[in-house]
Amino acid sequence: MRILHLIYDDLKNPWLGGGGALGARLIADFLKSKSHKTVIVCAAYPGARKFARQSGIIYMHIGFGNNYLISRLSYTFFSFLFVLKNYRRYDLIIDDVTPFSPTFS
Repeated sequence: MRILHLIYDDLKNPWLGGGGALGARLIADFLKSKSHKTVIVCAAYPGARKFARQSGIIYMHIGFGNNYLISRLSYTFFSFLFVLKNYRRYDLIIDDVTPFSPTFS
């Protein structure tokens, strides 16, 4: 199964690298152990690569990582467009929504 996990947070994000990112990683690790493929889409931050693979999990950083506010706003906008364009490629979409980073998926 192909799984898309949307979450603003990333463990390496200097503005918000917290529990949500750790939870997303643990879920992806568990799903990988069951032979599922997970793509985690999170927000850009300074130094973030567009695509990264960590232990078989693909991370995609979207938006602009110039500063915290631009990162938040651009993630909200681009995550919506990403889902709109790519939702048919995934069997399951996990949307970690907070009031501070809605995705409108």
